Amino acid sequence: MLETISYPRELIAERVVFTPADHAQIALCRGAHNRLGFAYQIAFLRLTGRFPSQQPLELLPDVLAFVANELALTPTVIEAYAQRQATVSAHQEQIRLHLGFRPFGQTEREALGQFLCDEALPLDHLAALVAQAEAFLRDHQGLLPALSTLRRLAGEQRDRTRQLVATRMMALLPPELPARLEALLHVEADHRLSPLHMLKTPPGLPTPQAVSHLTAKLDCIQATGVLTLDLTWLNNNLQKALARHAAQTSVQRLRLLAIAG
Repeated sequence: MLETISYPRELIAERVVFTPADHAQIALCRGAHNRLGFAYQIAFLRLTGRFPSQQPLELLPDVLAFVANELALTPTVIEAYAQRQATVSAHQEQIRLHLGFRPFGQTEREALGQFLCDEALPLDHLAALVAQAEAFLRDHQGLLPALSTLRRLAGEQRDRTRQLVATRMMALLPPELPARLEALLHVEADHRLSPLHMLKTPPGLPTPQAVSHLTAKLDCIQATGVLTLDLTWLNNNLQKALARHAAQTSVQRLRLLAIAG
């Protein structure tokens, strides 16, 4: 059996609550192994938003122990259940109908895509988008697809949103500004660093020389004309993400980014 992530017992107890209707369905299963397996899959779905993989049966030991204790059964009984994939599969469909979950089909994919489209602008971080996608599907009683699928869908929407932002931003630039920004990436033959790198250098100790250098940087930034741009339409989180990216990325990689865009 495959062991996966452990969940806090408090979270298990919060999400895994067997209703009278659940107990009625569990009682219809013949044999202790089927009752435990059926209840375990209900618990797994309520906890994770998806069904356990079947080959081998995906095992969350803490969840199994919790369910076994709820049913007054021995956890090892699950071994006999795990060997009958046809039963495991049949139970998943029965549980899906019982709990009212919808499979992740085209309708759910389109709804999730529209949701991610709205979320991608304020949430540029992929992990945050994936977490929001999981929460969205949970709230709408949709079965979660594989994590790789969620990451791919979130990544595609994030890239699409980035492209839209880039297109709108380029449309707002005055004609002379791109050349001024390009000049910040140019490295002279007798210099090792670009003007942009110099702008990103921390000001250092509070000395008269440092203040003079800082003033020169501010004058350089103002001379480009970027301070006149209206970026109020751009989400603050995305502004911070773009600024962080520029601060951490080399001139060579920034040029590659411009080519890719």
